[in-house]
Amino acid sequence: MDDESDIVGGDGPDFPPQSPDVLKKPKAPGTLHKRPAQAAQYLNQAVFHVTAKSPFISLLKRAKKEVIKLHSRRRNVVLLVGLSKAIEKTLSLGLRFQHMGYAIQVETDTVVINDDLEPDDLQEEWRQITRSVSRVKITVSLKSGKDKKERKKVLVDSD
Repeated sequence: MDDESDIVGGDGPDFPPQSPDVLKKPKAPGTLHKRPAQAAQYLNQAVFHVTAKSPFISLLKRAKKEVIKLHSRRRNVVLLVGLSKAIEKTLSLGLRFQHMGYAIQVETDTVVINDDLEPDDLQEEWRQITRSVSRVKITVSLKSGKDKKERKKVLVDSD
């Protein structure tokens, strides 16, 4: 019966294994200073950088104002950009615009970010460590093929 107690939940094998080196990458000696991603230059576009702490409704309202300005042809598109943890919020904003009747286009890619590693020993030099972060870009624009009356209706109904 001792064999059953091991299977059911007795003193079976320890998961995860006792040695942390097996599962985790060894930590670099020193303090890691994370840099934010560099904002890319987008010409003729209103860009909203979505973060995980950004309030959803205020982002929606600010982006919606810019989308309404698309009607006056000041800009071609509105761009929503979110990195790693903010991807879900960015996609939610894009879906909201799609439900309002706008055309959206979703692009995903990976961005390389350089971080600084400050060594514990003051005699050593700082090092740069690179990491890859997922990014989503959503382009919001007016649907093509609609006449002006339908565009105005979309703008009024979306309020």
